[in-house]
Amino acid sequence: MMSGDAAILPKDKAAVGVIGVGWWSSQAHLPALSMNENAHLAAIADLDIDKLKQAKDTFNISKTYTDYIEMFKKEDLDGVVIAVPHKYHYEIALAALEHNLHVMIEKPMVLEVKHGEELLEVAEKNNLEIIVGYPWHYNKQVEQVQDWISNGLIGDLMFVDCIFASIVWELYRGNPEAYKETFGFPVMPGSDTYSDPTISGGGQAQTQITHSAGLLFKMTGLTPKSVFSIMKNFDLDVDLTDALVVNFDKDVIGTIASTGGVLNGQDEILEYKIFGNKGHILFDVIKGVASLHNQDGVLENKLEKSIGASIGSQDFWALSYPEHATSENLVNIILNKDENRSPGSIGLQVVKLLDAAYRSTKEAKLIEIN
Repeated sequence: MMSGDAAILPKDKAAVGVIGVGWWSSQAHLPALSMNENAHLAAIADLDIDKLKQAKDTFNISKTYTDYIEMFKKEDLDGVVIAVPHKYHYEIALAALEHNLHVMIEKPMVLEVKHGEELLEVAEKNNLEIIVGYPWHYNKQVEQVQDWISNGLIGDLMFVDCIFASIVWELYRGNPEAYKETFGFPVMPGSDTYSDPTISGGGQAQTQITHSAGLLFKMTGLTPKSVFSIMKNFDLDVDLTDALVVNFDKDVIGTIASTGGVLNGQDEILEYKIFGNKGHILFDVIKGVASLHNQDGVLENKLEKSIGASIGSQDFWALSYPEHATSENLVNIILNKDENRSPGSIGLQVVKLLDAAYRSTKEAKLIEIN
């Protein structure tokens, strides 16, 4: 934490800065931090003056910066949220860690394996946490599936299958405004944020498989060891449809597939099928239905029933995809009230998988993952 001319805050509040006040910050992080009684939203930074002013006025933030290093030096921060285009994650996160700040960094954690490894090394050296922006990791049903697996209710894992189909096609075309009414975000992404591979690092894999693979690793504890992939761009500059065949540790194999081609207004799909030698688990994350199948029969867990809210309702979606949870986790870690539930170690596993998958497609061969 850096001292400067900032006011001294009560020790029961976590002082947090936010870098990047665009579409996702305005939807998730800024509301979460401004409403959290244990947090002080101390300052924000962005290169876009208009977005800074809008965020300052909307969330009543007194300190704004166009230079995040200046913010680190002048504000007495405990942690920082990084919500900027993918290519800038590494340099900002490294600077934050070097200023002794806990970091919540949006997914994908970074674009290069060596950068992810360096961030984890610096964090460990400075006794800091890196949280990766995976809201599904805080879903109660995910915890249930994780418990079923860790308690051996389907035995030793043998095969896993995941499909994620999402509404992002127009983002890759550089036309985010097509989804303005669909998603209702207060600010939309820039036209090149997801369409330009020099900024995003890729398409569906970097934007969506990062979610589904990270969640798979969290639930199962598996580590990818090699991958063969086929990715198709169609008329885009980034991948729209991806299929990965993965060798994991513990003699487990599996498939991870994804497409961003779901039409606007149609239902997205995120489903897992996890097989062991004593049973299997089916998990429809979007619909909130998880079922355990073993010698004792079938045990079903329905999110809709447990919370008394219908699928698609605001209450249902808030628990299915708790978008405020990553920022809240950052605050609670700073105050020693919670553990890191979306750690950088999983983020790095995802970075390694995606790096190998892109190389596999380019070279048309199986790629080992170190």
